Amino acid sequence: GGMGTVYKARQISMNREVAIKVLKHEYAKNQLAKARFEREAKAASRLSHPNTIRVYERAVSDQGFLYQVIELLHGESLADIMDDEGAISLSRSINIMSQICDSLAEAHEFKVTHRDLKPENIFIEPKHGNPEFVKVLDFGIAKIAEPTVSLATATGMICGTPAYMSPEQAMGKPIDGRSDIYALGILLWEMLYVDRPYDGDTPMEIMLQHINGPVPELPTPHSPEVHLALSDLFAWLLAKAPDDRPQTCVELKERLLAIASGPLARDIALSDTQAAPTLDVPQSRPVPVVSKPQPATDPPGRARSWGAIAAAAVLGLLT
Repeated sequence: GGMGTVYKARQISMNREVAIKVLKHEYAKNQLAKARFEREAKAASRLSHPNTIRVYERAVSDQGFLYQVIELLHGESLADIMDDEGAISLSRSINIMSQICDSLAEAHEFKVTHRDLKPENIFIEPKHGNPEFVKVLDFGIAKIAEPTVSLATATGMICGTPAYMSPEQAMGKPIDGRSDIYALGILLWEMLYVDRPYDGDTPMEIMLQHINGPVPELPTPHSPEVHLALSDLFAWLLAKAPDDRPQTCVELKERLLAIASGPLARDIALSDTQAAPTLDVPQSRPVPVVSKPQPATDPPGRARSWGAIAAAAVLGLLT
């Protein structure tokens, strides 16, 4: 990445392959870069969920290099998968999203908000009998809710990627786990429909749409029943006010699994066998935001996202 280098190595004491992420020496005196590097390790070291990237150790070498010893992954990012395959089926998307929810549920329990969820930060590898085992990466701009907050994550500073920012994040307001849930709504939309719900010529235009724009109408590759269920789901996920969204990732996962296993399961299976939508998805038309739905009672290539707007320096992703 731009500010870090990742090496494949073997940890002799444990006889295992690892990745060593090193902050480039020219940034060693950059306080914001160092703060982000340390914060990423601190945030990830609190977490132990299997769907979260593991940081084994962080230290400074004898030569003054900051480094982290990280779990070595084998697979590819969700961004690369979507570049190669385009839209992802609904049942497959729900499987991936459910695992992301599991990772974030633990992070939010520890008062850690990721703040930069996007396809590049979701890694997929075959593992534990799951051909698409999810790892959530890069807590480098994560906000840790503590009595003292570092400059790089202070309220009023806009950190993250505009295409996935919640309205409150785009405005520099205080955020919590519900901001991550909004980003998951954008991510799920992109997985299903290739395009993202909000777009623009500049990062500022995109952020203004997150703040002011209504939830667009969905493209319609699914049955009417599935389309209605997804419309209600996205109206809930992309609500402008955090109080109108799912309040926890556990609540969101339960809703996703209810959709996948309830009366709509047959329609979803049928829709998964149909051709995926192409890159030429028509422009979405805005419609009024509907009210928060009640909990369920029954059980193609893509354009790269805008670069992060951040006060802190942005380190490269582990690939």
